Amino acid sequence: MRTDGYLPIAAYALIGDCRTASLVGRDGSIDWLCLPRFDDAAVFARLLDADRGGHWQIQPVGEYEVHQRYRDRTNLLDTVFSTGSGVAVITDFMPLHASDLRLHARPHDEPRVIRLVECLAGEVELHHEFDPQPDYARSGVTFTAQHRHLHADSGRLHLCLTSTADAVTADETFRLSTGEQVAFALRAGHAGHCGATTWTVERARHYLRATQQFLWRWIGGLRYEGPYQQPVWRSALALKLMTYSPTGAIIAAPSTSLPEWIGGPRNWDYRFTWLRDASFTLYAFFQLGLTDEAHAFFHWLTHRHLAERTRSVPNLIDVSGRVHTREVELTHLAGYRGS
Repeated sequence: MRTDGYLPIAAYALIGDCRTASLVGRDGSIDWLCLPRFDDAAVFARLLDADRGGHWQIQPVGEYEVHQRYRDRTNLLDTVFSTGSGVAVITDFMPLHASDLRLHARPHDEPRVIRLVECLAGEVELHHEFDPQPDYARSGVTFTAQHRHLHADSGRLHLCLTSTADAVTADETFRLSTGEQVAFALRAGHAGHCGATTWTVERARHYLRATQQFLWRWIGGLRYEGPYQQPVWRSALALKLMTYSPTGAIIAAPSTSLPEWIGGPRNWDYRFTWLRDASFTLYAFFQLGLTDEAHAFFHWLTHRHLAERTRSVPNLIDVSGRVHTREVELTHLAGYRGS
């Protein structure tokens, strides 16, 4: 599916926790993730450089067929692989819970990304590759293996990958038979500290159930009974992932530097509030009866900028409410398909 190491943009699905978001390819590769929040430096940036950007991939060894789907009225993503020997599914999500939605994105000990791998039929051999490249691949990484924990340190950031397998390494192959499961969790904390606890499949499923229930309650507040209800639900769930819940800010998209056309120069950073784009999302929320998100955004914008009538309202604002005027070019990255 890859051309010169790059997937088509349409081959990615989105998961998120209303603080940051991740792009998961149809080949089981997480190619974009910024931590701890949308506009922080990327940990995985294969999207922008197939060789140096970094990724986290789980896929069958050998040939396979694949399709992706979201679970009913959620952003829980299933990537289903069919091979000549069996069928396996990877369920990817970022945990969401109503009790911590107002907490700012910060390094902490709870999982940020969970990947649950299950063999549905037969037997499947899978290859696991964990290649973080923090700070847009500008910082080196030191790995330390400790039984079911793989620690990756880079500057002030500490990443911890935990697994329910007997051991976890940055590059490994494992085999699952019908009914067998392996759960992975990625945490992002401060350098020199790791508070990762014992990790189990049931704990992963606990986070999954909590996230599912949160999204079901949220989508239950959507007031729409017209045609194309399923696509409207899906669109609303996508827009929900564009909100930064601690402040109410609405970003234009979770990605940066994707060209308007391949090789073209129009490749803006959309991980900010662009007022024009946010106004469209605001209108959609009101139309669907999702007034909490709409009011949160307007409250944030009013108190940060609209209240200051002595100056014009900026067009580009970060999720904390600060105005950015300085542009930075990452010339060491190749760009999506060389753009």
